Amino acid sequence: MAYRPVSAPQRLRPIVTNGRRCAPTGTRTSNLQRIANTAIPPAGIPRTADAIMPPMTDDAPRNIRDLKKIAEGAEAEIFAWNGGNVLRLFRTGREDGTLAHEEAAMRAGRAALPLVPAIVGRVDVDGRPGLVMERVDGPDLITLLSRKPWLMWRAGTISGDVHAQLHDVVAPPSLASLHDRGRLRLASPLVPEHARLAALREIESLPDGDRLLHGDFHPGNILMSACGPVVIDWPNTTRGDPHADVARTLMMVRGGVLPPGTPLVARLGAALARKMIVPSYLRAYRRRHQLDPELLRRWTIVNLAIRFAENLPGERESLLRSLAELGVTD
Repeated sequence: MAYRPVSAPQRLRPIVTNGRRCAPTGTRTSNLQRIANTAIPPAGIPRTADAIMPPMTDDAPRNIRDLKKIAEGAEAEIFAWNGGNVLRLFRTGREDGTLAHEEAAMRAGRAALPLVPAIVGRVDVDGRPGLVMERVDGPDLITLLSRKPWLMWRAGTISGDVHAQLHDVVAPPSLASLHDRGRLRLASPLVPEHARLAALREIESLPDGDRLLHGDFHPGNILMSACGPVVIDWPNTTRGDPHADVARTLMMVRGGVLPPGTPLVARLGAALARKMIVPSYLRAYRRRHQLDPELLRRWTIVNLAIRFAENLPGERESLLRSLAELGVTD
């Protein structure tokens, strides 16, 4: 899920992280130019503006009326916060274990890579829990492609390279196993019985793995900041086999519903974009990690079955067709 701006779309401007610019003052290179020729930061190399994040302060707002909303998604709203940070405030109360899960995933990713926003801390505002994190300004890849569609191949390359870097990270033991999370989701009554049984059979013999899996990795969740790509939206993170994460990304890019607020130009060009992004994504990913086609096929069956439980409008028939193409029929 990518965040939908509340009012005007985000301007293309250098990221400001806690008041410090990542790009030199006066730099006029746009994000559109940067995406075409940027070198993706290798693992372990911090972004230019990285520094020790400031501690939480006692003068932080505690009333939602005192906050300025800058973006929103289905599960959370994003507000400007003290110190040049942002607050990701969940729409409803969540159990501490769920919030801790997301925080642990982001801290693990950030400790190894410059591709994840830094966590400052947790707060409650009007009884709603939230995470305060580093502010990342810049458009997501889908928005960029709506303006400069000839950069589709490059967008796929960035996506594949970034995803492969994330899969270098060993997930903390506290994160839920993808196998366990998958079984829970397959118990949903929205999942057709034949799809559920096929997916459960696959899960029983598929490898566990110990890598950090994003769970919702697609171009709409990659922001192009002045410091390079940054991956957002981490509530679906699990521990497991990277093939599962790649299979889910391919499923969403090839046939997923575009995020709310996606520009009309992007929707009209979606078919062409998918044809170009998928091969460039896979090519870039394979430069870092090998992919087993059979494991991808089996994890695709699992992901398609789980997708029914998400109950996204307009996807049910296409999910059934995709399963039938893989030999899973009623």
